[in-house]
Order: sequence, then C-alpha cells, then structure tokens
Amino acid sequence: VTPSVSEMLGLQPSALIGKMLPDLFSSDDHQRVIDDFLKSLGGQNLMNEYRIVLISGEPRWVVVSSKPFLQDDQTIGVCGTITNIQQRNHVIDSIIRESRINAEIAQISQLILSTDGIESISKQILKQALIITGSQHGFLAYREPYSGDIIIPAVTGTPDPQSDSSNHRSGDGFFSEIEKWVADQDHPLIVNSARESSACSQLSSGITPIHRLVSIPARIGTTHWGWIVLVNKSIEYTCEDVCFVEQVSSLFSIAVSQRLSDHSLKRSEERYRTTVDNLDDMVHVIDDEFKLILYNRKVKENAANFSGLSDSLLGKSIFEVFPFLSPDVFTHYDQVLKTGQMNRTLDTTRVNNMVVYTDAQRIPVLDNSGKVIRIITILRDVTEFKRIENNLKGLANDLERRVAHRTSELASKNKALETEIEQHRKTAYALDLSQELTRTLMNTPYI
Repeated sequence: VTPSVSEMLGLQPSALIGKMLPDLFSSDDHQRVIDDFLKSLGGQNLMNEYRIVLISGEPRWVVVSSKPFLQDDQTIGVCGTITNIQQRNHVIDSIIRESRINAEIAQISQLILSTDGIESISKQILKQALIITGSQHGFLAYREPYSGDIIIPAVTGTPDPQSDSSNHRSGDGFFSEIEKWVADQDHPLIVNSARESSACSQLSSGITPIHRLVSIPARIGTTHWGWIVLVNKSIEYTCEDVCFVEQVSSLFSIAVSQRLSDHSLKRSEERYRTTVDNLDDMVHVIDDEFKLILYNRKVKENAANFSGLSDSLLGKSIFEVFPFLSPDVFTHYDQVLKTGQMNRTLDTTRVNNMVVYTDAQRIPVLDNSGKVIRIITILRDVTEFKRIENNLKGLANDLERRVAHRTSELASKNKALETEIEQHRKTAYALDLSQELTRTLMNTPYI
C-alpha cells in the first residue's frame, strides 16, 4: 500500500495490510468490487468507479485501475492504482442540478405566459418543487383579496398531487393546522427537526408527523400574495432547496397576481360606473377628441402628483393633463378610434427622472352606427412586475454563465485526471518491467 492510498483512506499502512478488500468500499459497491477482482484474477485489466468509505464514514468516489499480478506466467494476485475523483463528480452533480432547475424554471415561466389558470399552474409548480427538493408533501396557498380567505389551489394528500381535489379553503385539508401557522409567517422558514420549532412539533399533517419543513412567502415587492410549503424531505433541507423554492415562489406570486388582476379587471369593466372610484388602477373615459368625461381617484392623484393639477379635469385633453405621455400613446388611441377594436399595450413613460411601465387597456364604446364615441381606459402600474421580469432574465443569463464556467472547469479537471491516469499506466508498465527483471534474475544460475 503506497502512502498516498493510505492518506486517502485515513488509515496507516499497517491497518490496511490484511484487510478484506470489499470492506474498504461502500456496501452498495461490495458485489461489484468482488466481481471485478475476480475478473482481474482471470487476466483482465479493468478501470471502474467505486465509492470508498473513509474512517469518518464519509463516502468518496474513486477510479480504480486493476490488473493481474503475474509470477512465472501465473496470476498470484491483483495490483492497481486508486485515483480520487470526488471533486469531479461533485462538479458534475452541481451542473446537472443547475441545468435541471434552469429547465424547470423555464417551463414554469412558459406556463405563466400561457392562458392556464391558477389551479393548473399551481399543480405544476408543486409537482416540480416536490421532485427537485425530494419532499414528500406540500401545498401552495394564496389569500383571496375580496374575502380574505386562504385558497389552496394545489395540495398533496396522495403521492400524486395532480390527483387531489383543488381550491381547498383553509381548514378543509390535511394541512389545516400548518395553513393557519404559516399564514402568520412573513419570512422564509426552514426547519430540519421538529425540535427546532415548538410550533412545528405540535403540527400534524393528518397523514404523517412533520419532521422537516420549508416555507417560503410568495411576494412581489412588499405585497404578500401567498406561500409555498414543503415538508418531510428524507434528508435535511439545504440552502440550495430554499433558493430554488424562492425562485418558484416568485413565479407563483406573478401567476396569482396576474390571474387575480385579470379577474378584478373583468369585474371592474362590468361595474365600472359604480366601483371606478375605489379601484387602485387609473380608470378614465375620454370622448373622440381625447377629452376627459370621467375619471377615478387614482387619475386625480396622479394628475396632482405629476402635473400639479388640483382642479377638475373634466373637459381637459388627456395629453394636456399628462403632457409627458409618449407619442405612441396617441397612436394607440387613434388606432382604437379608427378600428373600433379594443387594444392592450405596455406603455413606457419617463416622468420625474423615473421610468414607469403601465399596462394599458383601451375599450371603445360605439354608437348605433358603429362609430367610436368614447374610450374607456384602464391603466395599471406594472413597474414592479417589469423589474421582476428583468431579474428573472438576468437570473437565466447568470445560470447559463455558471453552467458554461462549470463545464469549462470540468473539462480542465478531466484533462488533469487523464494526465494522472496516463502516469499511473506508465507506472504500471514500469512495474511489469521490474517484475520481468526480477524473474530473469531469479532464474539465472549463479556462476
């Protein structure tokens, strides 16, 4: 046994001599080690990867090159070399995990851009979160803005979350106690032992006790839209698990906010005459000369803040009230007047050294002849959404750069490993020559 092998295993050479070979390796690899040893005894040169077990109990991946040891053309044993490849395999595993997470994030992002409802998107997010983190159970929740109820669009009660009924209300499912507890948490929470949290130790899922838990709030800016909760991973939750769940929680919050906003928009369109002044969105109605004939509180507030107008805005042109609107806005209104078709645009406005992104929906009102006589406009500030979108794009680009860097790093390590293996082969060849010389000297009669 060479000193390098002794150092790798953490045992003195005297402790290794006479030790059963399979005992140095992981129990999962025992049979392969024995089979390969017998093959080498049979005359084969082999190179395979195994897991050795250090004295500390930690597994470590190695490459073992083995060949028969001959004397007088008879195999009397097996000799070989051991190379540590733990770091290389760790890099490979990290790259695979990052690539997998990147693919899942991209898939969920595509779902958000689709017309799928909250229930469908939530089930997919939960399914992928369970797979990536290795959790047994979990649920997604959001607070219904009108009633204040906690809605559960996706929850596991069986091994397949897609087979569960959806849109539970708080208290209806087997996570009822956790739902109440998590709803009071406004920060990420990770519990790897029930003893770490007295509250967690008192909770029961109705299926199995809670041993480990990770809970991440779904936010956009300071607005808290809901939660993602996962429980009972077979091993401890890691910072990597939390990072992944935080990414998907951001996507979940965007999906919830968009779908709920669309729902709110439809209700406001149906009852805008009675509810327009209570909306957080800017809502106004102009005639075919772009003059205001109706507006809500939000329009008046913005006119005062950005244009310094505190008097009545009725009869004023929208472009007089907000002179900083871009020429594209006029084009969008002109298109509605000419076509009689509703349009929806993302407008960019520069005001007071700020860039504001607005989701603008313009709805024409026609007379009996089909002429546009009014345009109802609903404006929503989506600057925060745009910032998150840009952050997500930046995250995707960063992931691509990291994967490229890791790939390059792996190529470099592989090259070094190949050089080391080649050196071991040369050493083995020199060992063969030494054996041959020894046999020659032993067989040469004394003169």
